[in-house]
Amino acid sequence: MRKVLRIDGNRDGVKTEFPHVDHQNRLGKEQSCQRCHHIAMPRDNATPCYRCHSNMLDSADIFDHFGHMQLVAEKEKLEGLHPKNHSCSRCHNPSMPNTASNAKACTECHKEDMKIGNEPYARLQLASASPYRSAMHENCIECHEKEGIKQNKPNLGHCSTCHKSLEPVNLKIAKSADTSEASSEPLTVAP
Repeated sequence: MRKVLRIDGNRDGVKTEFPHVDHQNRLGKEQSCQRCHHIAMPRDNATPCYRCHSNMLDSADIFDHFGHMQLVAEKEKLEGLHPKNHSCSRCHNPSMPNTASNAKACTECHKEDMKIGNEPYARLQLASASPYRSAMHENCIECHEKEGIKQNKPNLGHCSTCHKSLEPVNLKIAKSADTSEASSEPLTVAP
């Protein structure tokens, strides 16, 4: 496992060096994995975020229906001219039209091999994933803001905590009102 991950979802240079092992150790070792890796693809221990959250700004489809039909047909050794067509009833009620809304929840067959854990809702929506930016920021910022309050570090939830490239330019040219020396307070200059 890598100690530090470089994350730059859309390669625009607004990256972060994520201290993966440090976070894991601080948050409870291996028991903490599900805080970030809330789900894994079947037979994968820690699916990287980008595998599901593959679009930076828009939701992304994550369920490969055709591929799933083929895998089910092969696994169950279904026969016939088009064996994958016989796999429909494994997920859909045969007396109803085959639509996503009446399909079984993925967790009915994949709870263990997707390492879902104890999600607070019974039916996970696994057809699509939220945008990459939203997934990262919602997960990270919420935790950083809570920790910032606990540790009396109000800036812990700010962008530049993780994205060093977004740090404000600090200039020590401000003069103190009662002395001619430079102030110890940074002056922030917006780009």
